[in-house]
Amino acid sequence: MNLRAICWMVGGLLLGLGGMFLWDRLSPPQIVWSSNWAGAQARAKETGLPVLALFSSPYRLGEEALLDRAVLDALNFRVIPLRLEPGEDEALAIRLEVETLPAWRLLDAGGLEISRRDGLLEAGALVVWLKEPLPVVPP
Repeated sequence: MNLRAICWMVGGLLLGLGGMFLWDRLSPPQIVWSSNWAGAQARAKETGLPVLALFSSPYRLGEEALLDRAVLDALNFRVIPLRLEPGEDEALAIRLEVETLPAWRLLDAGGLEISRRDGLLEAGALVVWLKEPLPVVPP
């Protein structure tokens, strides 16, 4: 194999790795939502993190704040995110007195409410709320 071929292979490899790095940096991170209380509760017990239950409409109206990078980081690293729509876990919605959508409930692993917010939240307000000191229960 000659030097020119080796240079092309190394250059292609570096270009590919650079593209993967940029794709990772430029693509928006995803929220890892739980879709049921039992699963979220199990993860909360494993990690010691509280559950943030978001009761929302199927149309996701007013959830633009969830696209904010600081919100994404807070949701993925400070809480166990749980999204429920109308008709999903109605017993939990009734117990937590969900009357408007979206409704945000911060719960410990046992299901006790720590804090709540109702209605639309701006990204800044959501981040401030999620960065308040949270009780951490050892796993």
